[in-house]
Amino acid sequence: MTKAIVLYNFSPNKFKDALLSVKAIQIQAKMVNNIYFPSPNPALDKMIKANKAYSASLSKIKNGNKGDTLLKNSARTALEKSLRELAANVQSVSGGDEAIIISSGFDIRKAPSPVGPLEKPTNVKVTMGANKGSVVVSCNRIVNAKTYIVYYTEFSLTPNRVWNHETGTKCKIPVNNLISGSKMVSCIAAIGTNPTLTWSDEITTYIL
Repeated sequence: MTKAIVLYNFSPNKFKDALLSVKAIQIQAKMVNNIYFPSPNPALDKMIKANKAYSASLSKIKNGNKGDTLLKNSARTALEKSLRELAANVQSVSGGDEAIIISSGFDIRKAPSPVGPLEKPTNVKVTMGANKGSVVVSCNRIVNAKTYIVYYTEFSLTPNRVWNHETGTKCKIPVNNLISGSKMVSCIAAIGTNPTLTWSDEITTYIL
């Protein structure tokens, strides 16, 4: 069975200023007299004290005083640290039991969903490069792509074509050292965590 993992993220992106204090109060309410956590280590009192200081600092920043804002930021950092320490204790005591973690008021980190084959590239273009005998093969950006790969070969009516390839982290792949005046066939695909590649349609291009 997969073990549940406590969510340790208490950053401003996850909790706005006022919501962080609310979350701390919710955890406090859930952990007081919780049979699974009779003696949290670090002590629950430490988090409660940090949240009181943080709540007090929030009430002072309405006038926009820079000094008060700095104090609020410092108090928030202390509360975030205290929450992470308490979360680590919850993780340890719970042994990854989802029900026990939820009883503490902490959230559970979502398991990453497996990513299937990436979509077929769209808006595929081959444009001339800055130098003679060079082109750039591009497509629209594909979600979850880690790299892109271009396969290219000299145009031939026979099936025994020799393919070359270039890769890059962006959806624009330069291809150099081509024969000026020749005709090139190319296609592009995105590479992600799934090994299956979905190739674009082949494009034929005259090389300048």
